[in-house]
Amino acid sequence: ITQKLQRALSNIAPFLCDIFIEFSYILTKTLVGSYGQELLPNGLHALKQTASIVELKHAGLAFIELVNEGRLLSHTSKDHVVKVANEADFIVNRMRADDICKASEFEQLSAQTTVECKSEKQLCEHFITAARQRHQVLALRLQ
Repeated sequence: ITQKLQRALSNIAPFLCDIFIEFSYILTKTLVGSYGQELLPNGLHALKQTASIVELKHAGLAFIELVNEGRLLSHTSKDHVVKVANEADFIVNRMRADDICKASEFEQLSAQTTVECKSEKQLCEHFITAARQRHQVLALRLQ
């Protein structure tokens, strides 16, 4: 198996090493997957100790697992953001409905208040007219 791996990966081994060196800041730690598995035991140090194709293959598999973990995290984050956005949209729609209801109540109250004010104005005008007539009658009697 080792010889088959060496034949299959010998051309891309330097490229894989470059990738692992590029991501060394992440791979220097022991990474744990979502199922509790160690993605790269001993971090990048395991790769530096031996340069065999088998170790490189294991590191490659760990890197692929790391990418998959990133995808899972990305999808989970996206789903969470969508869920929060939907909840926010629901809350905003409910607030709009409340605002519309309150605006309708305000319009009804305003219309009722306007009618009451007109009624009071008419009543006041009636009292003023009655008082003027009474004063005129009294003035005529006094003359």
